[in-house]
Amino acid sequence: MAIRILAFVALVAATISHQVAPAQEATGLASISVPEGFTVELAATPGLSSYPMFMEFDEAGNLYTAESTGADGKAKEHIEHPTYMVLRLSDTDSDGVYDTKTVFADALSFPMGVLWHQGSMYVASPPDFVRLKDTTGDGVADEREILLTGWNMFNSASLHGPFLGPDGWLYLTHGRHGYDITSKEGVHFEGTASRIWRCRPDGTQLERMAGGAFDNPVEITFTDAGETIGTMTYFRDPAQGQRDALMHWVEGGVFPKPGDSMSEFVRSGPLMPTMTKFARIAPAGLMRYKGHAWGGEYKDNLFSAQFNPHRVQRHLLIREGATFRTEDSDFLTSSHADFHPTDVMQDADGSLLVCDTGGWYVDACPVSRISKPESVGGIYRVRKTDVTDAPDAWGKDIDFQAESVKDLIHFLSDERVQVQRQAFNQLVLRGDEAVNPLVKLMMPKVVDMKRLEEEAEEKGEIDEEEEEEGGGEELPKKANKAYSDSGALRLQATWILGQIGGEEADAEVRRALSDSDFRVRIAASRLSGLNTDRQAIPALSALLFDPNAAVRRQAATSIGRLNGVEAGYMLYMASAYAVDPHESHALIYASIKLGVDKVARLVLNHPHPAIRRAAVISLDQMEGEHLAVEDILPLLSDSDDALRETAL
Repeated sequence: MAIRILAFVALVAATISHQVAPAQEATGLASISVPEGFTVELAATPGLSSYPMFMEFDEAGNLYTAESTGADGKAKEHIEHPTYMVLRLSDTDSDGVYDTKTVFADALSFPMGVLWHQGSMYVASPPDFVRLKDTTGDGVADEREILLTGWNMFNSASLHGPFLGPDGWLYLTHGRHGYDITSKEGVHFEGTASRIWRCRPDGTQLERMAGGAFDNPVEITFTDAGETIGTMTYFRDPAQGQRDALMHWVEGGVFPKPGDSMSEFVRSGPLMPTMTKFARIAPAGLMRYKGHAWGGEYKDNLFSAQFNPHRVQRHLLIREGATFRTEDSDFLTSSHADFHPTDVMQDADGSLLVCDTGGWYVDACPVSRISKPESVGGIYRVRKTDVTDAPDAWGKDIDFQAESVKDLIHFLSDERVQVQRQAFNQLVLRGDEAVNPLVKLMMPKVVDMKRLEEEAEEKGEIDEEEEEEGGGEELPKKANKAYSDSGALRLQATWILGQIGGEEADAEVRRALSDSDFRVRIAASRLSGLNTDRQAIPALSALLFDPNAAVRRQAATSIGRLNGVEAGYMLYMASAYAVDPHESHALIYASIKLGVDKVARLVLNHPHPAIRRAAVISLDQMEGEHLAVEDILPLLSDSDDALRETAL
């Protein structure tokens, strides 16, 4: 009897155990889902990469990963005993899977960003911004230079980047940890607010571009016209299912949320609007899809890596007034709780790489509770199934240094995005040699066909027999090469000329201010301001009334940078036509920077309320005391709501 009872108990226990045993959680590839028509695979052999955070390519297609050691220490420990590193991964058999590695650089504090540019690796290693070089070609950096230092680090909401803009500047982001920096020119920067920074590749001309009392700006990408878009956390304290965002950063913009550090800023009005609002997702890496490898519907889409919800989202970027909005959808998702994507980037063949940093990070993360260094993460590749790989996607068969300027310009329209990138960079290095051919490329599309054909006949460029057969109906070959009907090609040429600089290049950038493509006008406006070309002020003043709001926004920004006091009155007049807060901010911020109180007072009683409002804000924010009580009192009873609110 006792034996039968024991057997029955054992049977019941086994049955209960079988019923409550949890299903094994899928991990790695098995946990990942992508849309129909796409596949996902491992991009690095197991064990090659552990705890990857951010990624970058060099010209040869080597992949650099900023990696943690899995040790989730406090900031002080990272700074005093730096153990993180940058790896160089190589795909030796070109099968799409990285199979060898070297430690490119070690003893880094918390490398939250890597950039390869013109033979150097740039890394954020707070409190330092570092440039690394491998002068021997062995895959290990043997030169290390601190370009700038002074960014505090309390946790991962610290220094990120850099990110290369098409204007040739390096952009960095830094959270609300405070900074005390002396630039290479001896300028002292000190504050506590979060900031978007930029400088030249040698660390010179450091400046603060935008900021606010939000917590953590992370990664930045750029539209083809150079507009700056980034991921960030805490545009507001968590409420109503919102906390994090995509932002369209603009010069001088003060972005939400409110906080004590707001006093550090010049204000053009209320806080800038948020472009795309998220829940508590901790967005990190961000990229813009370039080229047509996945078809036109993916070109210029944004992709963001989101730590907390274990996903990568796709964002259709849509112009709206002087800014953007997005339409968002999940692109890659994982069911594994320790899958935490932190970066996403495009490979030369058009596929996307996604790095999962694993389960080690807990510090300053309100969602992760227990560090799980046993979950080491990995690197994955997403492919579109109907895509045929372009041959030599990295352009390894091309000796870019030996190519002529003419051929490099030809490569700017190559379908391979990495070939375009390398041709672009090489043309910048050619400097003055490239200017005249690029100027010819920028010639207007609308040309006198009859005159060109007559000139070509005189020079023997058109054969009379060919002309009789119809050959004369086409633009002569030389003219066809010199005159570009591609706005995208002229846009690249504008950026290259702007980076080269000099009298002739600057003059062509000024001419681009009247280009038929609005993107070229935006780029030329930005470059004129960054390159301090005061000769551009008359053309920029005219662009304050351009049909395109984004052009008007950028023209106003550059007038402010150039101290274009002669355009001061026009800035106020243009305020009457501003379509949204981004355009209004640019006009008012420029007026504040000019600091001409006489012009502001001249329009203080203008009939249009938007002009009066711009004048009041400008007078209030200019250095010194420019507003009296009697200036404000009449506005308190004005019929315009925005003006009354400003007066209050």
